[in-house]
Amino acid sequence: MPDLQKCRDYLLTEATDGQLNARYTSEFLLHTAREFSEQLIYNLISNRKNFESDVPMKKVEGAIALFDLICDDGNYGKCNDMLIKLYLYLSRLQWERACHDEAFESLDKALYHAKELERFIETSVHRYTAPLISFVVDSPAPTPSCFAGVARKLPDDWPFWCNPDYSAVEKEIKADPRWDEWVKRTKE
Repeated sequence: MPDLQKCRDYLLTEATDGQLNARYTSEFLLHTAREFSEQLIYNLISNRKNFESDVPMKKVEGAIALFDLICDDGNYGKCNDMLIKLYLYLSRLQWERACHDEAFESLDKALYHAKELERFIETSVHRYTAPLISFVVDSPAPTPSCFAGVARKLPDDWPFWCNPDYSAVEKEIKADPRWDEWVKRTKE
């Protein structure tokens, strides 16, 4: 298999210029940001020693910042899906490190992105407006019903990535009264 510099998406950026190049480069940025974030999580999980420190929290925060860098106007479109997952996982990591208030802030951010994703799903065409990606036009999946009620599913999806074992964290965070308040807001 070819390396990243010989993949279709990258070659499209090399073979074009002007607005077409801007579009392909923007699409490549969005696509690779999603893939990079997911691989970063898998790398954290595969090295259990990471979880003996604040490293996982900092890395997940960095992955979130990557989306903020690309979508610097807050118009995340389809990327809201990855941000939901990252914030759910971050909340679990924060709870483990006794950052309980921050964990609930991350849950609120996951809820925000879930509602934004629901709005994205309702559109037929989505235009990104951040300078780096303003030439990208996106459409929801052909079967948006699979994403229906994203916010309602958040409590069941938490913490999204389930490694390492999170059962002790789950009992603790769900015992906090703020959990029930947050779950109620996911149903609104």
